[in-house]
Amino acid sequence: MKFTKLFPIAAFVFAVTGASAQKKSTTKTPVKTSTQPKVTLPYETSASGVKYKMHKDVAGRTAVEGDIIEFNLINKNAKDSILFSTYETGSALPLQIMKPEYKGDLMSGFMLLSAGDSATFWLDVDSIRGFEPIPGVLDKGSMMRYSVKINNVYTQEEYKAKMAQAGGEQLKTDTVAIKKYLADNKIKNYSRTAEGLYYVIDTKGPDANAKPGNGKKVKVHYTGTLLNGQKFDSSRDRNQPFEFTLGVGQVIRGWDEGIALLSKGSRGRLFIPSQMGYGPQGAGAAIPANAVLIFDVELLDF
Repeated sequence: MKFTKLFPIAAFVFAVTGASAQKKSTTKTPVKTSTQPKVTLPYETSASGVKYKMHKDVAGRTAVEGDIIEFNLINKNAKDSILFSTYETGSALPLQIMKPEYKGDLMSGFMLLSAGDSATFWLDVDSIRGFEPIPGVLDKGSMMRYSVKINNVYTQEEYKAKMAQAGGEQLKTDTVAIKKYLADNKIKNYSRTAEGLYYVIDTKGPDANAKPGNGKKVKVHYTGTLLNGQKFDSSRDRNQPFEFTLGVGQVIRGWDEGIALLSKGSRGRLFIPSQMGYGPQGAGAAIPANAVLIFDVELLDF
């Protein structure tokens, strides 16, 4: 299973100040009072180098390497502009906790948190590998903020069990929705795979046996819609066929299975249950969580 990894892993550089021993003076020196105002930072720094501020600290098991967390976040730049928000996409994100790569790695920040906790992390954009400034959005020397709310912390075994149960229940829901769509639109010549993908071959190719296998590079035209008819993407609108390697996970599972059912030159429709599409995460604003997807596809070549 693939987990979402949206965050850049940052390395923080800290200066270490050492104190040197001084010979005690017998002459009293007047104490100077600083006139400079004391600077109060909005965050504290953990032993692992993470800049953070806790907003809510709930007793519980904190995340460790290998765990999967489900969380919501708001990512802002130094100007307080929102760069990304799960509250806008409408779906929390899963993330597998990996071994921190650097001092101050954001993974170290997640390891401070347990279910129910909320915190803000500060990231120096200059410390992000491969970072290139975006004037007015992410300026050199600026800081990014991640405001995080942890919904759940799972072991791998717990998460697999949860997903298996949720996937089975969601597949039943999706199957009912797909069958209703087929009936409402008087589509009768459909087939179903063992995985739950429904499909219709509308136009057959010249050679029914000319089907691509895993590892083949295929070229397709497609139009994607939701069950309500809303179009979210189309290669035909761009007049640019889409190419990918079949069966290696470059596309959603419904495509890997569905395109393999087509022969060269054929055209059909794929009715993809959400677990074979984008699942509970959805895909941006266009594809909501647990959305059944319909693709009108044409296999041009392979």
